[in-house]
Amino acid sequence: MYFGQNIKFLRKRRGLTQEDVSNSLNLKRSTLNNYENLVAQPGMASLIAISDYYKVAIDTLIRVDLPKLPESQVRQIEKGYDVFIRGTDLRVLATTIGGDNE
Repeated sequence: MYFGQNIKFLRKRRGLTQEDVSNSLNLKRSTLNNYENLVAQPGMASLIAISDYYKVAIDTLIRVDLPKLPESQVRQIEKGYDVFIRGTDLRVLATTIGGDNE
């Protein structure tokens, strides 16, 4: 799970302090600090608020190691081209299965 390091990474990329972000999200600064340092895990309402604030899908915040992505991919995510939000990499594959499961 990459949530803590991802929200810290996004905050620092934007040149924001924990105080700036926590005020915008109506959280205590210590709560945000605990999320960033994996001392506490956010509830669903906080996950949604943080996802909306950074405009990054919850799935991306949790599953993708943003600091390890190439700069171009991070910029695309920040511009709103997050695959989990847009569904740009979705493909529908159809197949036929017979009565014998073949």
